[in-house]
Amino acid sequence: MRELGGGWVNARPVLLLSFLLAAALAACTSQPEPESARVAALRRQADALQIETTRAEDIRAIKKLQRIYGYYLEKGQGDDLADLFSSGAEAEYAAGVYVGNENIRAWFRQLGPGNRIADGRISDHMMLQPVVDLAPDGKTAKGRWRALLMAGTSGQSASWGEGAYEIGYVKEAGVWKIDRLHWYQNFIAPYEGGWTKKADAPAGARPARPGAVVPAKPRSDPNQKTWPEAYVPPFHYPDRNVKAGNMAADSPAEVTDASSFATLGPEIEASVRRIERLADEQAVETLQASFGYYFDKKLWGEAIGLFADDATFETGLLGVYAGKESIKRLFASMGPGGLGQGELFHHIELAPVIHVAADGRTAKARVHMIGEIGEHGTTALWRGGIYENGYVKEAGVWKIKSVHFFDTFAASYELGWGKAALAHFDPTDGRAPKADRPPSIVYPVYPNYFLPPFHFANPAAAQPAKAAQPAPSTNSTTSLARAESLITAAERRLQRVRDHDELENLKSAYGYYLDKSLWAEVAGLFAEDGTLEIGGRGVFVGRDKVHQSLSTYGPQGLESGRLFNHIIVQPVITVAPDGMTAKMRSRAMVQTGVYGGAGTWGEGIYEDEFVKVDGVWKFKTLHFYMTFATDYTKGWAKDAMPNTKPNPQYPPDRPPTAVYDTYPAQSFIPPFHYPNPVTGQTYSGAK
Repeated sequence: MRELGGGWVNARPVLLLSFLLAAALAACTSQPEPESARVAALRRQADALQIETTRAEDIRAIKKLQRIYGYYLEKGQGDDLADLFSSGAEAEYAAGVYVGNENIRAWFRQLGPGNRIADGRISDHMMLQPVVDLAPDGKTAKGRWRALLMAGTSGQSASWGEGAYEIGYVKEAGVWKIDRLHWYQNFIAPYEGGWTKKADAPAGARPARPGAVVPAKPRSDPNQKTWPEAYVPPFHYPDRNVKAGNMAADSPAEVTDASSFATLGPEIEASVRRIERLADEQAVETLQASFGYYFDKKLWGEAIGLFADDATFETGLLGVYAGKESIKRLFASMGPGGLGQGELFHHIELAPVIHVAADGRTAKARVHMIGEIGEHGTTALWRGGIYENGYVKEAGVWKIKSVHFFDTFAASYELGWGKAALAHFDPTDGRAPKADRPPSIVYPVYPNYFLPPFHFANPAAAQPAKAAQPAPSTNSTTSLARAESLITAAERRLQRVRDHDELENLKSAYGYYLDKSLWAEVAGLFAEDGTLEIGGRGVFVGRDKVHQSLSTYGPQGLESGRLFNHIIVQPVITVAPDGMTAKMRSRAMVQTGVYGGAGTWGEGIYEDEFVKVDGVWKFKTLHFYMTFATDYTKGWAKDAMPNTKPNPQYPPDRPPTAVYDTYPAQSFIPPFHYPNPVTGQTYSGAK
């Protein structure tokens, strides 16, 4: 500013006078936009906002519907299941195609008498990894889901199962229903030996039980294959590298009578509240996923920070611990903060069904949990169960109000859940402090039947929400200006909500492509300058190098006899305020193997970055931190594989960004991209 002569201080009066003269001239030569035109523009915005808000609500409703399908199926709730289907639905399973609600209902009723499975059976059916796309007209939708099955009969057998659903949905009388369902079974394999030792039945078909309900039609694809044959269930989305079909087809019609502002203000405020509830639901999902990540590593301080002061914690039959201090004592009885050498304590959060109260102050969630617990050289345990949790919003921040974990089963890795089921699992190993209250529910665990109570009713019985009836409002310049400001902020907030779902679609699609060795399709999900880092192999830079790096795992397209399952769960998604970049933490459960050879079970954490390119989300940085991998037949008590290293034959462009040892080394914690969602404190990633 010195070059202007006299410096900024002396120039300021001259500049100020120029600004005032310019403003005065503008006021004389221009006319304010007529209020009627502003109202007409606002009407168009308000109508578009309502349409797009409904579409965002539809995506969330479909996700709830499908996850609830899994919760009903695993407990043999045949009538509840049938209610989730449209009147003219078709459901294709291994036996054939069941047509119409009554045929489908009869089929589901075979799951067990009295709308429940029999004692002595476990049939966990977890609905994971959604890719959901809404049709432009908002009346139909399609989704791809992965199901992970843990089944068995006590004292007889146990099995793993995995496969994909391709599902069509329809909105009937304002309620979403399953209209077309196709189950593509990948494998059902015995627990002993796993998928590498036993072929599945052709196309998943098995001899029908006497008196079984007959499907109305044969299978649509007689060439559908199951393990160990290679088969890629057709995708409902031909190319995930283009913008997804979750936008409305047309803008609202032109406004012909925009003279009245009386209804606009309340309508906009109603849309704002609806968008807030969607954002609340995503915040609660982040809160619960974060609890799992902290609990995994016994980061007790971070976990406790997620709770309200008057929160309660109840697990199994230990009783109810009331207040943060009591919960702290319970956590401390599970061991000191942080994991020690050779310790595994995974608590994987799956299939959340979240409902936020209309006033946005409280919420509830049902969540599946799979536990991988043990110490290298001594013990390895499976644990399964259901959370029914409560949440509260305090000063605008969501906190955990109550945790109630219902044990489903516990079993040693060596024997599995088919041979020996453990009683109520005690994570404190008998060291728990006295609870403040006795258990709120005393219940049996597997091999006995128990249905943890649902916090929600069957969604098929839900009544569609009625449009809010706006109250009269004063047509004034002030209220109009406020409405314009409100709707602009609401549009941005809604876009962030939609970004969250689009990013989940992208990450899920990545997992499905990776499963089937579709390297070109995986690479197509990256930005041109995107980077890939898996384990300790180093960093590969650029889409072409990403493709080359992935190709070192094998040829394009899955080969028969080779399993490469990559199950993506537990996302925590953070979108930048401008909506152009984002970050995500997610978890992968990995099942690999060669038929007749060796199989592995593994797990790891992703910390990824994304960028929006021409309106399409792409991977900017993909980083997979391997947690552990073990020979499936041995388990994590007996075997652990080291982290990968750069391959001299396929050198990376850059060395690994983090050099770390995997289990059984003292636990490495991948850095969190986000602070604690309640305390706001950032965890560095060091123990």
